[in-house]
Amino acid sequence: MSKIQSDPVLNQSWAMIIPCDHPGWPAFAFPLRNSILPAQLKVPERATKILAPVVVRAGDTVRLWRQESSLRIEVAGTSEGNGGLGDLVKVRLLRRNTDNQSITEQFSGIVRGPFDVEMKP
Repeated sequence: MSKIQSDPVLNQSWAMIIPCDHPGWPAFAFPLRNSILPAQLKVPERATKILAPVVVRAGDTVRLWRQESSLRIEVAGTSEGNGGLGDLVKVRLLRRNTDNQSITEQFSGIVRGPFDVEMKP
C-alpha cells in the first residue's frame, strides 16, 4: 500500500496501492470499510480484510439465487446496499399484483460475485 487518501466531506477513506512491478502505472483505489485507518501502512494481512473490493453496489440489478439438492431458483432483484465477497446485502424484488399494483419483497443474501447474490436460508 502506498498511502491513505481521505475525504472528510464524504467521510470516506481509500487505500491507494501502486503495483511494485509497474511503479509508473496509476494507483488502484480501494475503499476502506467503515473508514478504518490502519495504524501503519505496512500491514499486508490486515489490508486484505479492510480493502475487500465492493462487487455489488446499491441499485445494481443482481441475480438472487438459491440451490438445494434437486432445485435451483433464480430471480432478478435490486441490491439495497454495497457488498464485497461474502458480505450480507438486502435485495429488493418487485412483483406485479393482479390489481395493477406492485408489491415489494425484500430478501437477504450473501454476495458470491459481481451481480451474484446467494439467498440466505
